[in-house]
Amino acid sequence: MIFATDLDRTLIYSNKFIDQAISIEVVEQRDGKNISYITPKALRLLKKIYENMMVIPVTTRNRRQFAYIDLFQNESRYGMKPYIHIINNGGTIYIGGQEDKKWTYMVEARIKALVVQPEAMIQVFLEYYTGTIISYTMSDGLLWLILSKEEDVKKDELEAFKHYANALGWDIMNQGRKTYLYPSFINKWEALSYIKKLYPKEYMVCAGDSEFDFEMIHQADYGITPKNSFIEERCKAKIFRTKHKGLKGGEEILEQVLMCYLAVEGTDKEK
Repeated sequence: MIFATDLDRTLIYSNKFIDQAISIEVVEQRDGKNISYITPKALRLLKKIYENMMVIPVTTRNRRQFAYIDLFQNESRYGMKPYIHIINNGGTIYIGGQEDKKWTYMVEARIKALVVQPEAMIQVFLEYYTGTIISYTMSDGLLWLILSKEEDVKKDELEAFKHYANALGWDIMNQGRKTYLYPSFINKWEALSYIKKLYPKEYMVCAGDSEFDFEMIHQADYGITPKNSFIEERCKAKIFRTKHKGLKGGEEILEQVLMCYLAVEGTDKEK
């Protein structure tokens, strides 16, 4: 069985979402500051899942950002270092600690085939968009990350630009102060479909909270989203929604994965 999961606001949470009454463990630090957390219970559940199935972190973070998450880097501390992890929203796959060059070359070839190349696309966006932009950077050569003041995001303009971008093979996604501009084929489910071909018989459970995760949790054999996620209202009936939000929702996701594992393994043994 495979458990493919988003990280931020699905399993791990920043200071913004911390309830002081809940016991927490730090899983990410930057410049001496605590950034992301998980509960001790969730950590125990995740370790149990890791011991019984393949855990695949699937994140929009780039290489540098993913490396900050100690949870999946420091095997001696947490006992977990996934055999496969996916970063850059599906643009980059690592298998056995090595970048999967076949996948990388496929993505690069498709980028080169785009009618509008990345540098030209960001310029088109900057000329169109009237909201305040703090910065824009290319993440690992795959996605544009545009930072704005959250209260000044022009969502109507972003939605209008999305139609224009889609016609050119691009997509745009907003999450608070972050807006991503990226080729449409760079998405989590495309990367997971590639992995699924390597493990065709494995049952796949996917969890996620954002628009980036919408397709993967719907295409998976079983999908999970936390309460108050960005996509909760759009999820179909077959998607399990947690009763709790935040860190407690993360625990509930992991409990559900273990229940699913027991159900699937029990079915397999009966066969």
